[in-house]
Amino acid sequence: MTRRHPGRPRQGRPEALRTGSTDPALSNAVVSISERLDVLEEAQITPPRPWYREASVLVAILALLISLAASYFGWKQNGDQQELAARSELSQLIQRMAALQRDGSEDINDDKGQRIGVTQREDAVVETLALAGQAAGIIDHLDDGGTASECYAVALAFKFVGEDRRAAEFSEKGLRKDPPHLTLRIGLLHVKAYSNFKLGNYEVGRDAMRAAVDARNFQSGLIRAYGQLHSYTFWAERERTTESCDEWEVVISEARSLLEELAGNQAAREQASRWIEAVDTCPA
Repeated sequence: MTRRHPGRPRQGRPEALRTGSTDPALSNAVVSISERLDVLEEAQITPPRPWYREASVLVAILALLISLAASYFGWKQNGDQQELAARSELSQLIQRMAALQRDGSEDINDDKGQRIGVTQREDAVVETLALAGQAAGIIDHLDDGGTASECYAVALAFKFVGEDRRAAEFSEKGLRKDPPHLTLRIGLLHVKAYSNFKLGNYEVGRDAMRAAVDARNFQSGLIRAYGQLHSYTFWAERERTTESCDEWEVVISEARSLLEELAGNQAAREQASRWIEAVDTCPA
């Protein structure tokens, strides 16, 4: 059949179809065939309707988008709830570990009553080790990898039980968070230094202690001198326990020079003097 284009006049029907017939049945058949031909011809020249104009298609797409959005928000809400639950559990673990470190340590004093060391109760060490492992697992699965303070708490717990490699790991993790508080940053640097000295990574430990001292350079007067002197004596203890007496001599000299800057505060000077006295020989 020849397709008729819009605007083209309808082609005449074959003579047999246009000629009247005396047979009513035949006439009716001819009319029916002619109407069907017209319908078929119109269907061929009518362009298909675009899919985006079909109401049923649009409704299906809208339903799919709503379903996807509902699934996403449900997943997000569930994830947020799990994150909050994990944070709550981590907070409880940190509080318990801090209590164990506080109550599970005992000072070792010499004949004059001077503290010469610290020992930990075995039960406190065992429990802290278990709790620190749980806390570390939670931090590793948090979306943000834990805050600087959370990493510091876990690093301290591992330091308490002698897990120096894990302590170094979590102190480094906390430092990568760029802690905004100076005290927290210096605490993380001290743990990093302590753990690396214990692991034999002396230069890494020294770099951490230099960073701890330099972190206070922006301060002035008594606050800077007192804080730096504390870091130097902490550093001196690390050097003398590894029998690095040449390094110790440099560090303890820096501590002694800062002592003069505390002359205006008797209480601070006395405390600093005790720090220096505790590390005043090498080797330990």
